[in-house]
Parts: sequence; C-alpha cells; structure tokens
Amino acid sequence: MKTLFATFYCDYNNSNYYKNSANILEQRIKSLGGNIILHTPELVGTYNTICLIKPTVILDTLKLYKQDIIWIDADCTVNELPIEMDNIEYDMAAVTRIHDNKTPHSALLFFKYNDKVLSFVKDWEQKCANKLQEAEQGTYKGGDHHLLIETLRERRDVKCAMLSQSVACSVNTNVKVFINISPGGME
Repeated sequence: MKTLFATFYCDYNNSNYYKNSANILEQRIKSLGGNIILHTPELVGTYNTICLIKPTVILDTLKLYKQDIIWIDADCTVNELPIEMDNIEYDMAAVTRIHDNKTPHSALLFFKYNDKVLSFVKDWEQKCANKLQEAEQGTYKGGDHHLLIETLRERRDVKCAMLSQSVACSVNTNVKVFINISPGGME
C-alpha cells in the first residue's frame, strides 16, 4: 500500500488510552506493510478540544509530506489494510456511517494532495477553531465530525467517494478497519 497513514494522539484525564492505542495501531499498520506518521502534539484539554485539532494535524501532514494521506483515528483497530483507499481518483474518500448510509465517519479518511483539498481542510479547520473556546468552556460538546459533514455539504467542488461499511465500521468488528467508540465520545 503506497498511501501514507497519519494519526495523532493526546491523552487527557491521566489516561494512556490514546497513547497505547496509537502504538498498537502503528505496529499493526507497519506489520501489514503500510507506513504511518504518528503525531504527538502538546495539548492539554478535553476529548472535545482534542478532536477539534484533527483538521489542523491533517493539514500540517498534507503540507509537510506533499502527498496523499489516509487519516486514521489512533484508536481504530486495523484487521487488514484498507486497500480501497489506495489510488483513489477522488479528492477525498470516507466510509459511510451505518446508521444513515450517507454521512462519513471522520475516523478514516483519504485526502488527495491538491490545492482544492488543502483549501477544504483549511475550511474544516476554521470551523473547528471557531468551536474551540466553547469546547474549553464546556458549552460545546461536539467534536470534528459534524463540522466535517457541514464542510462537505458547503464545498461541493470537493469530490468525496463514499465507501461501504465492509471497509470500516463502528458496529461490526469483522471489517478491515474497526472504528472504536472512544471513551471520550461516550461522555
């Protein structure tokens, strides 16, 4: 698989959940022949504030490596490499969420390296940045996910392939990538 994986982790509440998950993810992807970049930004915050920096890490990764990437949340479990996300001709690719079969998971995303995608991620990053203060005050309980959906709806110029749940899913572990429900996502 030629496409570079990228992830990050920041733990909070004196937990090592994300650090441990990221190390397992890194070992697994490498054992399957993939390459992964593991970012560890210095950040103290809550689950929500940490989620809101995801597009910043994605944008930084795209700019630094100047190549297509597959974003994968640190606590995903990889059973097989999602080869469907390699060599995608679209600007982006995502896996549909099982409850509506329309909207994307933000835990596993393909980004083509081009100006349109850089602009899209910057728009998503700005939406997340606008929610940071509310999240820090505890008045915003969301993360990056619905802001990704909102940005996709607004940016019709960005073509996003929607892949089936056979690639990745949060309710069926018998898939290539199992999307875990993070402890913070249940708060």
